[in-house]
Amino acid sequence: MPGIASRFWLHAFGKTWTEYTSDPRTMLELQLAAHKWTLENVLGDVTGVSASPDLFSFYGESYGLGCELGCDDLTPWIASHPIQTAADLARLEAIDAADNRYTDAVRGWIARMEPLLEDYQIHYADGIMQRPITRLGFGYGSIGVFTLATDLRGPEIYADLYERPDFARELLRIVTDKVIARYRWLGTLAGGAVKGMYLVDDSSGALSPGSIRRSFIHAWNAWRRSSAGR
Repeated sequence: MPGIASRFWLHAFGKTWTEYTSDPRTMLELQLAAHKWTLENVLGDVTGVSASPDLFSFYGESYGLGCELGCDDLTPWIASHPIQTAADLARLEAIDAADNRYTDAVRGWIARMEPLLEDYQIHYADGIMQRPITRLGFGYGSIGVFTLATDLRGPEIYADLYERPDFARELLRIVTDKVIARYRWLGTLAGGAVKGMYLVDDSSGALSPGSIRRSFIHAWNAWRRSSAGR
């Protein structure tokens, strides 16, 4: 089933990001409407009706590790890059991947959003009726080690790879540890190891093969070993 980000269907429904995130019921109703449209109009193999707290779009990890966010009509965006000095790296390393302002916000919305699920039943165009899932949780995806490091450091990270390689390497090490720790924590919530994960890492596409080999391959390998290659 193709994933369609909220910024696309918010536009289709004539809603803004501020409206979407104004309260749990509004978010839930918009997600269910988008899910219904997708199942009725896009061929795929998904059958369940999903929902989740969607407070930060792709930037929940970045927000949890210190980035401030702004937003336009359809999506949030990174408004600050908190990693500038060695002291900032120390503060980053002290953040708990399982207990930070991102996880606090999502837990709060789960508590408010989950009881609303029983109020809804989706009626499809072919006459089938279906209820949503009954439990909500945290998403399993990651924007990727280098992309997360880029959000935290800003575009200067590309110069750091050449001009401050030790600083860049330490940032990537810490971020890798945070991504791995987050997945291990998600595994405990799921009652065992997470069976597979996706890692996007768009920002690494701007690296040359040589830069990847010199500065980034160790981070990828650490992440790969932690996931048993899945």
